[in-house]
Amino acid sequence: MSFDAARTVIAAAGGAAREIARSVREEDAMAALARARAAQVEETEDDTRRLFEWIKHYVKIGQPEKARELGWDGKPIEAPASAEITSERQQKLQRAASSRMAGLRIILEDCEDVGNRAAILRTAEAFGLLHIHEIPGAELKTPNGRAKKIGVAHSGQKWLRISVHSSAAECVAALRAAGCESILAAVPAAAAIPPSESWHAARVRNRGGAEAEADDAARKAAVDALTATALEHVDFGRHTALCFGNERLGVSAALAAACDGAMTIPMYGLTESLNVSVAAALAIHYGRVARAKALGAERLNAAGGDMSAAEVEALLAEYTAVGRGQLLGSGDDLAQLSLEPR
Repeated sequence: MSFDAARTVIAAAGGAAREIARSVREEDAMAALARARAAQVEETEDDTRRLFEWIKHYVKIGQPEKARELGWDGKPIEAPASAEITSERQQKLQRAASSRMAGLRIILEDCEDVGNRAAILRTAEAFGLLHIHEIPGAELKTPNGRAKKIGVAHSGQKWLRISVHSSAAECVAALRAAGCESILAAVPAAAAIPPSESWHAARVRNRGGAEAEADDAARKAAVDALTATALEHVDFGRHTALCFGNERLGVSAALAAACDGAMTIPMYGLTESLNVSVAAALAIHYGRVARAKALGAERLNAAGGDMSAAEVEALLAEYTAVGRGQLLGSGDDLAQLSLEPR
């Protein structure tokens, strides 16, 4: 069944589709349909789309008889063309695409906790970032300690471009190729590191073994070699990537060695460290605001993003495709609808 066919059905029924569209319970929708057939109320494009969703819903869950009561003609459900997506939804997609800040990227290395990863991705999307680079470790774990493969998270992830790299070197090479000028490793502020014990050693002293000790020493040496800059003094006017490492160990020696410097978040209380998702949230929000201020109105688009009109148009096309897939609920793996990394 096409969208045009749904529109024709509603027109023939006499309208009142807005009442159906507002119905929450299915019995309310069915009652509204009965009233629609006796009423003469002009329908709108949004009303038509929502009734079309009801038809699609009943077909999907295996209740074609209810779909037929709403006017389904028995033919396969077809997606409405992009031009037929409601103006309200298209405006939201346009605003989101235009507001993206592509010049601030996030690197996640060896993130162990699935909750931390999901929180960081949700925050990045909420504050208008676009690019996430991941260097996965052995596995992600849920709060109960069970392993969990990296999958497509609900909500924000589908609007991000996520690039997965097999190594720190591959990740850094991709960032340089994309024009990234400054890659900074997130490390604890110096004041939070007890002078008698390194930050890394404090978190891994129970690992034991010569291999673990060598790894700790390499991480410490690589991090110590970096010049650290407080978050509020980072030049976000440059194309920047912020690296967040493993929850217990921090960034690896390989990634730290490839960074241009380190970024710290000053703390003034007695707490010595922040959860990685909290640290990322602070850095993402501040970085977004600081980059907008550094670029100025002349280098930002009308929506406050740093992407060109052509880039926004391409991203909007991807968002429209993702949104249409969500509307149809075709059952396809959402990974197939996620944005391809660029």
